[in-house]
Amino acid sequence: MAKVQLPHDPDLTRDRVKRVLEAELGSKYEIRDRGEKRLVIKSSDWYGVVVGIKQKPDKGETTVGVLREIPELKNRLMLFPLFLIAVLPYVIVVLLLLQKGKPTQHDVVWALEHAEALHATPPEPIPHATAD
Repeated sequence: MAKVQLPHDPDLTRDRVKRVLEAELGSKYEIRDRGEKRLVIKSSDWYGVVVGIKQKPDKGETTVGVLREIPELKNRLMLFPLFLIAVLPYVIVVLLLLQKGKPTQHDVVWALEHAEALHATPPEPIPHATAD
């Protein structure tokens, strides 16, 4: 996300930002409202940005966030099956492989719990020979 830091301006609203962007970019992009606080600037149905305004009076600034996104919900939903095709099989394979490692894990835990070399008292230290 890109952020633009501006001096604090309580009068800076979504509508004012929209007018500025329409004057600068209106001939190139489609600009429309999204909800009460955001704007969508579309390059196409497949890519664009969302603009949001956050007032920070305690810091004396106003932050305008610009986030890249796929602006049309229908297009985001069309991509969801690709996510399932690509990621879901990976998750299933990883879970199956992890399950196959359970007997090995059991054997290692058993060996560590029953290894006398790990649980026996340490041998007495060898006294140092003194030089006569």
